[in-house]
Amino acid sequence: MLAGILLALPASRAGEVPDAALCLAWDLPLGTGAWRAELARGQIRASAPPFADCLIRARVHRIHENLARCCRGAVRYFNKPREDAGSNRLRSRLPPSMTAPACPGKAGLGALGPEPGLFLPEQYAPGGDAHVLGLVGLVIFRPEFACYRIEVDEPGRRPKPGRGIVCHAWSDLDGDGRRAHWQKRAVWSREQGFRHLPVQREDGSGEL
Repeated sequence: MLAGILLALPASRAGEVPDAALCLAWDLPLGTGAWRAELARGQIRASAPPFADCLIRARVHRIHENLARCCRGAVRYFNKPREDAGSNRLRSRLPPSMTAPACPGKAGLGALGPEPGLFLPEQYAPGGDAHVLGLVGLVIFRPEFACYRIEVDEPGRRPKPGRGIVCHAWSDLDGDGRRAHWQKRAVWSREQGFRHLPVQREDGSGEL
């Protein structure tokens, strides 16, 4: 089975990892079944590095997309007029901060690995660990490999200049036991509003 998959792997040269767009196209049909157990045992990375790296690249790309959704959603929350309990009109208010990451199925950071999980509907409900993610529009329906957290400078208020929103993600896509920590920031200024910065990885893990 694995040999047949490798023959069809979309790479321009032998041993070359395809770009993220091709890997994303292959991720869903190949993202289930026996490869996951092999990847967890390190066999695919040893015997077929382009295939393993293609799958990891696709998932890293999705983590980047989710972090961008998180920051954009928090900015929309900030810009949207709303009312308090006394029907007073409010605007320019940041969403709440999360005190801990929300993980698929409430599994926790320690359960991260090459096996995906599903976020549960109750996690997005008031009081759920992913409720704030739902407030900013980061509702994830498909199988997910990462945990997420949103951190803001001044919850319920306007941020200080040079600060603002930080969206975090943690993953262990290659199953080596070392978590990757990703961050994307949206920094606020009085003159320009929010400026979105590129995603950064905050550790030395082996993920692409």
